Amino acid sequence: MRGEVFILKKEFTALNRQLEKNGKAPYANPRNLAAGTIRQLDSKIPAERKLDSFAYDIVIGKEFTRHSEEHEQLKSGI
Repeated sequence: MRGEVFILKKEFTALNRQLEKNGKAPYANPRNLAAGTIRQLDSKIPAERKLDSFAYDIVIGKEFTRHSEEHEQLKSGI
């Protein structure tokens, strides 16, 4: 499946506020924060951050005749 992982601006701002409160440097931008979070080896880190995602394509598996069928399959939770 293909998709995107992101963090909402309000969650990004809240996380940066907490970091600054704890005397740590804030993250520069939400895109890099989300990308770096999903690359973490320690699964506790992504679990703590409020990331969101959406899927837009199924790469392998069942053959679909219409793109809308892929979306229906994705909505059903595969």
